[in-house]
Amino acid sequence: MKKYALRESVQHALLQHDKTNKYDDRVVDSFITMATNTIMGQLFRRDHSNYDLYAKTFDTTIEKDESDIYYSIYPAPIVQTIEVRNGVRRINTSKNTGLEFAPVRGDEISLIEGLDVTMLSDIIPYVPERDRVRYMGNLSQHEGKTVRMDLVVPFSEYEDNDEYYIPGGSDLEVIEVVFQILQQIPLRDKLNNERDPHGSSN
Repeated sequence: MKKYALRESVQHALLQHDKTNKYDDRVVDSFITMATNTIMGQLFRRDHSNYDLYAKTFDTTIEKDESDIYYSIYPAPIVQTIEVRNGVRRINTSKNTGLEFAPVRGDEISLIEGLDVTMLSDIIPYVPERDRVRYMGNLSQHEGKTVRMDLVVPFSEYEDNDEYYIPGGSDLEVIEVVFQILQQIPLRDKLNNERDPHGSSN
């Protein structure tokens, strides 16, 4: 389903619930993001491979920080998962360089640090961190080069015409979870155009 089509479905359902039409696109997108994150977390807790269906491809570059650590900034926020890859499903080079990337756990860093892993193998270990991917080893020959990441990103990060795959075809469940979220949010936080005490709009 296209992103805009899912949004319109939710907006239509919200109009039946509240005909004031006070929810703009960004607010509805935030509700759908919370709902789909919840549903995906429940469905994929046992089978992580299903996350691959919901990954979006982005380009980013390999950089080096002041501590000589090679990394790439996430080009978009990722959905946190409980497995080692987190929301980073795969990393590839944009050109055929012979390099491959494999995720490792954070507690394995101490076993790898100090080793020039690129001298031993073409497989580059990486650790998904909070706001970046950290590469292990010396990537001086590849600094500044582009890598392609398949990331599981929130609904809000999709373009309107992007295909958004709803887990298990659970269209109605998305709407139901949105309503559950609305029931837990105070009314004043739902309004995008809340009026101030003097009667003017923010």
